[in-house]
Amino acid sequence: MLLLAALHLTTTASLTLSRGAGPKCDQVWLALEAKGVAYATERRDDDAPVVRWDDGSETAGPLPIMERLDKECDAGARLFVKPRAGIDRVRDTNLRFRPIFPRNTRDSVGAPFMYKEDGSLTSLDSIRVTLEETDELLEENAEGDFFAGDALTAVDCAWAPYLARMAVQVPLLHGHYARSAEEYPALHRWFDAVEAELPCVGPWLDDMAAAWRDALDEPPGGFLATIEDVAREAGRAVVEIDPWREGSPKKASKAQIADLTRGLF
Repeated sequence: MLLLAALHLTTTASLTLSRGAGPKCDQVWLALEAKGVAYATERRDDDAPVVRWDDGSETAGPLPIMERLDKECDAGARLFVKPRAGIDRVRDTNLRFRPIFPRNTRDSVGAPFMYKEDGSLTSLDSIRVTLEETDELLEENAEGDFFAGDALTAVDCAWAPYLARMAVQVPLLHGHYARSAEEYPALHRWFDAVEAELPCVGPWLDDMAAAWRDALDEPPGGFLATIEDVAREAGRAVVEIDPWREGSPKKASKAQIADLTRGLF
């Protein structure tokens, strides 16, 4: 299975992303795709992304990388913009990641938040609270289907790797669907909006589904769903496709978000 790749390769690449297969590395990858810049990819074993720039300097960590990327690359989505009146709501959104997601869970690159510190499963009740509060948070944004404003920003890049894993892993462990349009309508629209904004996301979900399943400890009696069930619920066809489609959006974001996203990383 292809775990790591770049849409923009070869001699035109001006940046190099050194990444593993964890969510923090995924955050930076999504930000690079949103910006539409040329980059190459190198593999590393941890979830500590590093970008090497065309001047030979390096930046480590999702937030510093996103900030520098937005400062130096004018193309593509605007990940950060200066605040305006009413930005307190967006600043609060940025800082609500930790309180919303399950607490006292095992630190895991492959299956974050799925297990408690003692190795037992995180309860479905706890996961449902996370999904419900995320749905409510998205409903608070009257400007569009993203977390802040009417277009994809750094907030979406930061939350997406965790919500994507939940969309695959929660049905397998609990038989509950995180992308349910009936139970979580705003979250359902958000998944669709992110896939529409970033063409790489849908194939990425298809490609990584089996790896995220394999990261789970299979419960006694087996999983409660299959990867095919998950794909069907998400309205996706289970097909063999090239997981790295060409093209990234170039539309500049109109979303007004603060540059205070430290609570997300």
